[in-house]
Amino acid sequence: MNETLIDLSNERRNKYIDILSRKLNNDFPGEKLENGDAIYDVEVQGTTFTCCYSDDEIKAMIGYSVDILEELRKINDDGFDRKSRNKFIKERGKLFRDDEDLNEFFRVSELYNKYKTDRLSRIIDEKIPDTCRVGGAWWMILARPTIISTLDAVYEVIVDKFDDEELYISSCYFVLRVIMHSHSVDKTVA
Repeated sequence: MNETLIDLSNERRNKYIDILSRKLNNDFPGEKLENGDAIYDVEVQGTTFTCCYSDDEIKAMIGYSVDILEELRKINDDGFDRKSRNKFIKERGKLFRDDEDLNEFFRVSELYNKYKTDRLSRIIDEKIPDTCRVGGAWWMILARPTIISTLDAVYEVIVDKFDDEELYISSCYFVLRVIMHSHSVDKTVA
């Protein structure tokens, strides 16, 4: 479950995992259950949700958030920078004149398909659903598109700025909470 998918030094990767673990435990301490899992009440983007994961699953999700950011860094370093991203979006234009939500959905999907790598696809389509215990229609219709949309939002902010460690860690933390939301029950929507 904890397979490292990127070429990040173990020391640096462990540093980020430790920082993110401490931040998660400080912000959203879990309530331990008899079976060893913990119930977390987590907030992301104005939505509070309840989820239940084991320590190993949380550690894996934290690792995946770091893996995702490292893969996005490689995509950026390989030339898909802000200028290339914006050019792709501009050239693509609108598919549907009267439906902005549908246009946004297809823009995000096409953008992801443009830059995704085998490693990123493996994290998104295999590792996360297995760890989060989610699949089928729930994964394909709700959780996966939400994660891909999150990657788009994170990439838009961090592209060409991966050396900003504070931004990097906050991006990992945002991705982590969205991953956790994959198998949860919403409590509030702002």
